[in-house]
Amino acid sequence: MNIERGVIPRFASITILGFIVLFSFAFTSPILSLFALSVNTPDFLLAWIFLASSAIQIFIRPIFGTLGDNYGRLKLVPISVYLYVIANYIWYITTDPTGIFIGQVVLSIAASMFWTSVMAHIPEIVKTKRLGLALGIAWTITDAAFVISPTLGGYIAETYSYRFAFLVDASFTFFAGTVFLLLLFYFERKYNSKASLSENKKSIKDALRDLIKGLKVIMGSTRIRASLISVFMVGMAVGLFSTFYPILVKLRGYTETEIGLTLSSRSVAFMSLRIPGGTLSDRVNKVYILIFTTTLLAIVLFFLPLCNTFYEFAIWMLLSGVATGIFLPTGQSLVLENVDESQKGLAMGVWGSFFQLSRSFGFLLMSIIVIISTVEMIFFVFSGITFIGAALLVISAIKEKGVI
Repeated sequence: MNIERGVIPRFASITILGFIVLFSFAFTSPILSLFALSVNTPDFLLAWIFLASSAIQIFIRPIFGTLGDNYGRLKLVPISVYLYVIANYIWYITTDPTGIFIGQVVLSIAASMFWTSVMAHIPEIVKTKRLGLALGIAWTITDAAFVISPTLGGYIAETYSYRFAFLVDASFTFFAGTVFLLLLFYFERKYNSKASLSENKKSIKDALRDLIKGLKVIMGSTRIRASLISVFMVGMAVGLFSTFYPILVKLRGYTETEIGLTLSSRSVAFMSLRIPGGTLSDRVNKVYILIFTTTLLAIVLFFLPLCNTFYEFAIWMLLSGVATGIFLPTGQSLVLENVDESQKGLAMGVWGSFFQLSRSFGFLLMSIIVIISTVEMIFFVFSGITFIGAALLVISAIKEKGVI
C-alpha cells in the first residue's frame, strides 16, 4: 500500500497528542470520585455532577463538529488541550463539590472539542478504504496511556495526596501537550494545505443549515443507527467505570493503587485489540461485531458486583476491555464510512453526543439507584439494560435488508 508523503508524521503527531490527552484523563480516573467524596460530596450528588457535565456534551459535540467542518478542525485542538490542564488545576485548589462540578464541566468542553475534531481529521490524513485499521492503530497508540496512567495516578494519590496527583497531571499535560501541538501544526502546514487549517468561510446561518441538514442525513442511515445503539450501551458502562466502579472496589477494602491496576488490566485488553478489531471490522459485517461486544459488556456488568478478590476484578475488567477494544474502531468506522467528507466532523459530533447522552442517562439512574439501593445494584440494572440493547441490535439487523 502506497503511503503519501507526510502521512506518517501527521498521523503520528495527532495520535501522540491523543495519547497525552487520554493520559491526563486516565490519570485521574481511579481517584476523582474518591477525591469528591473526601470533600464532602454525597454519592447521589456525585452522580448528578457527572450527569450534568455529560449532558452538556450532548448539545455541544455536534456544534463543535460543525464548527470544525466549516472553520478548520484543528483550530479547536489547542484550546481543548489547555482546558484539560485547567480542569486539573481547578480540582487541585477545590475544597467543595462546586469545584468538582466546575472541573467536570471544563473537562467536558475539552473532550467535546478534542475528540470531535481529531476523529474527523484522521480520515483526511490516511485517505484509505481501510479506515477501520487506521482507527485501530490510532486508538492503540492513544490507549497506551490507559495501561500505565490509572496505576500511576492511583499510586501518587495514595503515596502523596489527591491534590498532588492533580498537579502532576496538569503539569504533564501542559508541557507534553505544548510540544506535540507545535509538532502537529508544523507537519500540517508542511504537508497539508486543506480544510483542517483553513476556513470555508460560511456564514453562521449557512453553518446552522448544514448542521440541521447533516443531522437528518446521519440519523436516516440504518447502519449509523446501529452504531448509535451500541455506543449508547457502551457509554453507560464507561460512565459507570469512571465513577462507581472505584467506589465498588474501595468498598471491598482495596487501595487506590490496586483500583488503578484493575483499570489498567482493562486498558491492556482494549489497547491490544484496537488494531485486530479495526482489521476485523474491515472484513466482517460490522453489525455482527457490535452485537458481540454489546453482549459481552452486559455479561461483565452482571458479574463485577459479585467479585471479591483482586484477581476477579482484574479478569472481569480485562473482559470489559475486550468488548470496548473491538467496539470503538468498529463503531466509528461504521459511521465515517456512511457520510460525506463534508459531514465527518458533524457525524463524529453526533456519535459523541449519543455517547454522552448514554452517560447522562446512566448517571441519572446511578443517582436514583444509589439512594434507594446499593452500589452493587447499579451494575445489575446496567447489565439488564445492556442486554436489551444487544437484543435491539439483533432485531434491527434482522429487519433491515442488507445489514445482515
